[in-house]
Amino acid sequence: MKKIYTLVTIIAASFAANAQTSDSFNYTGSLNANGWVSHSGQTPGEVVTTAGSLTYTGITSTGDKVLLDSNVLFEDINKASTSPITTTAYLSAIINYVDATDLAAAGDYFTGFGDIAAATGYSKMFAQVHAKPGTTATTFNLGLRNTAGNGGTVNFDTTDLPFGTPVFIVAKYDVATGAASLWINPTVGVSTEPTATLTNNTSTPPTLPPSILSIFLRNGSGTGKVEVDEMILANNWGAVNYVNASTKENNIEGLNIFPNPVNDVLNITSNSTADKNVQLFDLTGKKVLDVTTVYQVNVSTLKAGIYVAKINEAGKTATRKVIIK
Repeated sequence: MKKIYTLVTIIAASFAANAQTSDSFNYTGSLNANGWVSHSGQTPGEVVTTAGSLTYTGITSTGDKVLLDSNVLFEDINKASTSPITTTAYLSAIINYVDATDLAAAGDYFTGFGDIAAATGYSKMFAQVHAKPGTTATTFNLGLRNTAGNGGTVNFDTTDLPFGTPVFIVAKYDVATGAASLWINPTVGVSTEPTATLTNNTSTPPTLPPSILSIFLRNGSGTGKVEVDEMILANNWGAVNYVNASTKENNIEGLNIFPNPVNDVLNITSNSTADKNVQLFDLTGKKVLDVTTVYQVNVSTLKAGIYVAKINEAGKTATRKVIIK
């Protein structure tokens, strides 16, 4: 199944270009067979994609998601950044807490950053995002701890969030100071970084990490049941908050791009038989392909990864996210 983001101009390619890594879970099966690494748990491959996608105002997606369930799953996994983040790391995701099952009264953390990307030795986790039951049986609270170091506490927001309602989160970790921040339901697309919902710098690690190298998903003993979708790791606010992105679909009637993911030939159709100029941009913002076609584009020579496609047809323009496997 595929996920589609439509961007208003090619400048929106910066959304992908500034991301160090991302996952829209456009695949079936286990995460550790699709770019993630198992670093803890009894059975590698337990965490798999599940049907359907989480949606949030300002973020348009279709496809799959991931379910963490501490009652039946024990695997913890991480995904590497494409390059080290030595200044400030940002992580965004849509999450949905299903219910209160196995959600610890004191809370537990399910995602954050790592200073390595490996199957062993993954023990230092930063800007840990926690959850605990809210003041009523149908709600939960989100919390933040900067790191599992010396001392320190988890700071919880007092807002009761309802189970079964998607929440957009952005976490931040300052490599230089060890301080962490968390935004809960920030307005999507706002370019200026707003005041965080929570901050935390109460725990002092033995040494500050030289860089952030990964994001993680964790099935802790008290993390409960939480769905996760649309994860982005970047070194700036705009990339994780979809700045320059738009939920508008497209202005080329009947535009369809398939298969997506693709490994050889990408088919591009519309209601018109006019020529289409197709440009592909990689994660650095570099244009790697520029062809004119009526129907097909050969992408077999391109490296696997996420690209932004800009399509021009008869004076109309649309952009799409394309995954090459």
